[in-house]
Amino acid sequence: MSSFKKASELLNSSNDTVTINELKGRLNHLENNQLSEIHKSLSKSSNKETFDRPCIETLQKYVSSAKPKNTNKNTRLWVSRFESFVNDTQPNIDLMTLYDKKAIAMLLCEFIIVIQTKDKKEYKANSLYNGICAINRFYQEMFKDREPFNIHEDFEFRIVRDTLHTRMIELEEINNGEYNGADPLTDEEMVKIFEHPDISSNSPDGLLRRVFLWGGYYHQTNSNQQPVHIIPPDEPGTYGACHDIRKYLSLRPNNAEENFFLRINKDIEENWYSTFHLGRDKLSGMLKEICNITGIDCTNRRIVNHSLRKRTAQKLNDEGLDSQAIMNVTLHRSIAGLNAYRTQNEKQKLDIAKLTLPGISKDISMQENLEKSAEDLNTEQRIENLSSQEETKTEPFTEIQNITIPLKRKDDLIDNFRLKFVKCSNFTINITK
Repeated sequence: MSSFKKASELLNSSNDTVTINELKGRLNHLENNQLSEIHKSLSKSSNKETFDRPCIETLQKYVSSAKPKNTNKNTRLWVSRFESFVNDTQPNIDLMTLYDKKAIAMLLCEFIIVIQTKDKKEYKANSLYNGICAINRFYQEMFKDREPFNIHEDFEFRIVRDTLHTRMIELEEINNGEYNGADPLTDEEMVKIFEHPDISSNSPDGLLRRVFLWGGYYHQTNSNQQPVHIIPPDEPGTYGACHDIRKYLSLRPNNAEENFFLRINKDIEENWYSTFHLGRDKLSGMLKEICNITGIDCTNRRIVNHSLRKRTAQKLNDEGLDSQAIMNVTLHRSIAGLNAYRTQNEKQKLDIAKLTLPGISKDISMQENLEKSAEDLNTEQRIENLSSQEETKTEPFTEIQNITIPLKRKDDLIDNFRLKFVKCSNFTINITK
């Protein structure tokens, strides 16, 4: 114990560096001995391996593939919008050479408050949040050789976080919590599309559109996973997905690009399709173009290519498939992600309503139920001449009826009603058979 105290006293002494250096030297000696033992064990190995160093292009490929393409695209989009805002409001500031966190924080606060879509519409709250995350990724790369940069954690950006939080709440109220996703097509609309003469497999345009529609039901994952989708055979006497896809593949030139969708030749007598891939803009607006050609009403609807995937999820949900079975087709990774693609249909809503509302026992007469309700509600209306349940017959509802029931305020019910209503107002009940 005495030797330990002596060593502690020497270590705590700021003037005695000899002892400290001696202790460090012993530690280095022990570490070097361990390292030399490792080298000895390696030298005993008779099998020597040879390695090829990867070239800079290969290294760059692995580095660039770490981030999804959509992430980089989203980052460029939001940084471009932020830069346009700064150039318009503060033309004397060069955003690409600005390294002052407080100045950036002030610009971000102004940007968060006024930014809108190019159509002068309000962003969804989650879209604005993702945009600030994209700008944060850009600045983290920009500041990497200077100092750490994080909008979500740094003290200098606390005002940005508060502004973003308030603005997101405001946007939620403006948009009323609506999801700004793709709208699915109905079964009737899909039948109308496939039966339209311009969507026939007897023309290069029609065949290309049909193959696009068949392929749009399936989704390619963003990961390295290569999903295998099963396409059922065509019904006897019909020309379905298998017929259209086989015909399209047979008409593709042998020397065509690897892209699946090809451009249509100007001279279709020689070949229907060229060797070049279909343009990105043309492909991204394919479903909207199909709807315009076939007369599908897209008013107040967001019809994009993703609408086909959403229709698949909704269709399978309506057929009663469980979430895991649907995710195997749509390739969603979580139920939360899948829920954005499906909603409850009318039958499911009605089934839930039946489970939610309490049932009336057959052993209790209708008269007892009405008397109990009248007593609990303490209503002034008298219920007279009630017949028994066997004599009373209720007329069935043949259609949905809207009944508006004015509720009493909490102060009126607090003394004589079991349930306490808070902030009550008129509400509408839809009753169906």
